Amino acid sequence: MPPTRNNAGQRAAMNGTPGPAPHTLRPLRATSPATSVQTFFHIARLWKLTVAEQMILLGLAARSTYFQWKRCGKAILPRDTSERIFYLVGIHQALLDLVPDGASLPDWLRQPSDTDISSGKSLLRRLLLGRVADLYLVHLHLVDAAKKTARGRPCA
Repeated sequence: MPPTRNNAGQRAAMNGTPGPAPHTLRPLRATSPATSVQTFFHIARLWKLTVAEQMILLGLAARSTYFQWKRCGKAILPRDTSERIFYLVGIHQALLDLVPDGASLPDWLRQPSDTDISSGKSLLRRLLLGRVADLYLVHLHLVDAAKKTARGRPCA
């Protein structure tokens, strides 16, 4: 099966060859633990997350596990970690639809939000509460907002 534009762009970005701007890449739905971990670290880099923030989002307590996953790119993922990465990929895809300038994603995630789910704090702060349920709620909120935004756009 030939690679899609997204596959080719991701491969180019990982190999250091020219490709689309990193904030325009849409991560694929992860199909294997290695792909899941690589996708997560790609998103974490775009969001400019600290190691501590990444560990919370992955649900990890051991720094050694985090660094092993980062170094090797391979992991046997617990079910909740796979679920966390699934929600984070969906959140990232929704953000790319909502934030006109993908390069401003880190700032957008950290600014206070007046949504019901964030209580005046940033969406990232809600994500960093560390529960899968929080990832689910932010995912649901942003996907719904992206759909509403898309409905208001003229067809190309």
